[in-house]
Amino acid sequence: MANIRYDGSYSTFTFANPNYNSNTVYMNNDNDVWYMRNDLTTYYVPNSLLNKSVTRTITIKEPGQADRTITQTAKLSRQVKVNGDDTGVTFEGFDGSGWKADSNWGVQDVPIHAGYNISVTQTVKGGSTSTPLQLVNGQIPAETVNGDTKNTQIVVTYGATATATATLGKEGSRDYDAKTTSVADVLSKLGWTDSGFVKNQTLKSTDLTASDYAWFTKNADGTFTAMTGDPINAGTYYLKLKDSLEAKLKAENPNYNLTINGEFTYTINPVSGTATLSGSASKIYDGKDISLDDLNSPDGDIEAKFTFPGSMILTSYMQVTTPLKIIQLRPMTTLLA
Repeated sequence: MANIRYDGSYSTFTFANPNYNSNTVYMNNDNDVWYMRNDLTTYYVPNSLLNKSVTRTITIKEPGQADRTITQTAKLSRQVKVNGDDTGVTFEGFDGSGWKADSNWGVQDVPIHAGYNISVTQTVKGGSTSTPLQLVNGQIPAETVNGDTKNTQIVVTYGATATATATLGKEGSRDYDAKTTSVADVLSKLGWTDSGFVKNQTLKSTDLTASDYAWFTKNADGTFTAMTGDPINAGTYYLKLKDSLEAKLKAENPNYNLTINGEFTYTINPVSGTATLSGSASKIYDGKDISLDDLNSPDGDIEAKFTFPGSMILTSYMQVTTPLKIIQLRPMTTLLA
């Protein structure tokens, strides 16, 4: 009988030789022929140890578009044999052993967008961090798949390289009426313009609310000073986006390096008022010129009424001097024609 081993070597022995391995032969009491007892051991190898697949997932985040995902999958398989001493199985060390892939991960084109740079990162399963991946000729390179290859995640993102500008503008006005004007009162009149945006894209500002703006006055040198309240008196005022809220507008437009400037101009126009002087005062002749003190009328004999749309101020304290006829009213001063 021939005994052939897994490595191709063999040996022979005479069947039913009583001297051969006394533990595995026996004598039939009714026959003078020796018989060999065969021992068979079965080893179960699960399919998961013989077949597997690995996947490379590529996510491309193009500006102004929904994320796009490409999945590349390769299947691997390997052979198994009983080991040399018949005590188990082995996956290595024989011809044809090792994992064999039915395919590799192919190249993947990455779109180019004018005004944007491209960033590619790769995360391998089991890794704690992402690492940069260099494109080759504008493509994610192919990768050979083997038994050591692990599932991989690749993410392609775009960052704006050109500067875009957002400018707050437009104007508004009203006549003075002694009432304040809040940001909410003029919010619908504000207007944003933009420049530097790519074709078919415009500035997004829908997330901005009245609380994101503030009133300012302009100084002689062109700088602005924030107001502590809302405008009420006649004059020119400016509405600007708060510096602390510029990040909010930039967050609405993440694909651009955004420069923010401009202001909304609001004017409260002065209105015509009427000053009416009435009453009288007198003094006994003393040969001296009439002084302002002589015309002081603390008892209200002389009064001036100053009226304008939305308000009326009545004062009983005034001073008169001639011939300019300047009426000094407290708390304000006005000229009479």
